[in-house]
Amino acid sequence: MALSSEHHSSSNCTTKSLQLAMLAEELKVEIIGREIIKPSPPTPSHLKILKLSCLDRIIAGVYTSLVLFYPKNNNILTSDQISNHLKKSLSEALTLFNPLAEKIKDNTVIEYHDDGATYVEVKFNGLLSSFLDQEHKDEALIGRFLPAAMESPEAGTWPLLLVQATLSDCGGVAIGVCMSHKVGDATTLSIFLKTWAGSGIPDFEAASYYRSGDTFSYAPPGSLVFKRAEDGVVK
Repeated sequence: MALSSEHHSSSNCTTKSLQLAMLAEELKVEIIGREIIKPSPPTPSHLKILKLSCLDRIIAGVYTSLVLFYPKNNNILTSDQISNHLKKSLSEALTLFNPLAEKIKDNTVIEYHDDGATYVEVKFNGLLSSFLDQEHKDEALIGRFLPAAMESPEAGTWPLLLVQATLSDCGGVAIGVCMSHKVGDATTLSIFLKTWAGSGIPDFEAASYYRSGDTFSYAPPGSLVFKRAEDGVVK
């Protein structure tokens, strides 16, 4: 019985590995654009610097990351329309979160020069459901929907905010966001996302949010352009 059980377990592991390998092959993404999004209107000229607290100075330079998945909208929107809407609303949201569009200097202060946030546009030749239907989300595959790795040296300087819009063949969209932990935590990120959503279409429907590793739950912005987010994954 023990041998049979071990064989069954080994077989399951092999099957799962093959499934992940096939999924990884299917989930290929191609970067088709990268640009800097600055606050609009610009940061007021009287704002010069913002001092980091003692705690922020000792916090490791890592990104707090989140991915929101949206199905195809009933409205007919082209990829260009979706992208332009996301960039315009992001620019407006940054005016209320000025530090996210700046640089950290010498790990002590944030200087206001409207350096901007990074926006990456990615083409995904496949179905988002191929990933979302997996019972256990593979962390390496989640990373394909994010604009930066969690432990990136840039998180301690610039950019402090990165956004990746992954546009799929099926019409669905994945929005991956990375925010430096030196300027905000998960709560800050959630508030920013709600503000960003508020800069877009105001009539949207909330959805569920899944946080790995614990039972924390939160209703994310239901739409930045789309009807509702089906799933969310956070790192």
